[in-house]
Amino acid sequence: QWAVDSGWAFIAPNFRGPNGHPISTGSNAVVQDIIDAVAYVKSQVTIDTNRIYVIGLSGGGHATMLMSGKAADIWGGASAWVGVSDLTAYYQESIALGTTVWQSIQSACGGNPVTDSAAAAQSYTRSPIHFLHNAVDFNIDINAGINDGTVPVSQSLRAFNVMAAPEDTLTEEEMAYFVTEKAVPPSLTGQAPYDPLYGTGGVLFRRTSNSCRITVFNGGHVINYKAALTWLSLQRRNVTTTRTGKADDALKMGITAYPNPFNPRTIIQIQTTEAQRTQGIHVNMYNLNGQKVKTEFIFKERFETNPAMAQCIWDASDCSSGVYIISVRVGRLLLTKQVALIR
Repeated sequence: QWAVDSGWAFIAPNFRGPNGHPISTGSNAVVQDIIDAVAYVKSQVTIDTNRIYVIGLSGGGHATMLMSGKAADIWGGASAWVGVSDLTAYYQESIALGTTVWQSIQSACGGNPVTDSAAAAQSYTRSPIHFLHNAVDFNIDINAGINDGTVPVSQSLRAFNVMAAPEDTLTEEEMAYFVTEKAVPPSLTGQAPYDPLYGTGGVLFRRTSNSCRITVFNGGHVINYKAALTWLSLQRRNVTTTRTGKADDALKMGITAYPNPFNPRTIIQIQTTEAQRTQGIHVNMYNLNGQKVKTEFIFKERFETNPAMAQCIWDASDCSSGVYIISVRVGRLLLTKQVALIR
């Protein structure tokens, strides 16, 4: 309903049967089905090809990550929730935990993926972790529930590690702590920003690196559709959010808004590099339903008084009280900031 209300074209391809069938569980047929579904929608309605998104929960989270790597030329953004990234690791985890999931993986792959070479090859091609490195032209949001009793949080953390810069990856000890203690390791405390879409205490850990954001949330094997869809609504292909490399342009770009909370005006300041200033700056404001409420384009000529800082004033007199998202795009870089309008 959210997609309909927002004017999106929406399609939900059926699985190729339950997990455990050779033609399901991330098979080539599953991948092609989703590619064909996108092509069908494009043939029926006018689509912004920079805003084609993929989203999924559980098996759909696995499929979302798999499609992000295997069909990376399609997407403008991806949101994967509590999905499996490595089938062979999940096979071993299922045996250790005493669940029966390993049986489905063995049936889908045609044997034991640890000891049988043909089954291992099937597990490899069905595991997103081996293909996520291709997802470089769009942002991917990976979410894991700290209390998930179905898919260990390490499945999401390892997917993040594949995409992250070396200095941003999590250690084996940190990932093991998440799983065994169902808590954030002491070495990672203080990395839980407040996100109103997740609620108070909803985000336990969050980190962004290259084109990937990982969130460990206070919950189980579930999806927060409003958080996922609102985040997706801000994404565009070839506009990636990064926090990599000490000299990366993204580290030299920042947003401030004051006052915050505000009523009805707030001053938005954007710090940029010289190279970024030549491209101009696009500033958009969205409500939490992903609807754009204001657009501002800051031309490079407006840096004359302060060459390192651009500024605009948002007058929200025609908006109702609530939380809004400021989206700032400069070339391929995208940063966001949340502000609160209180009347």
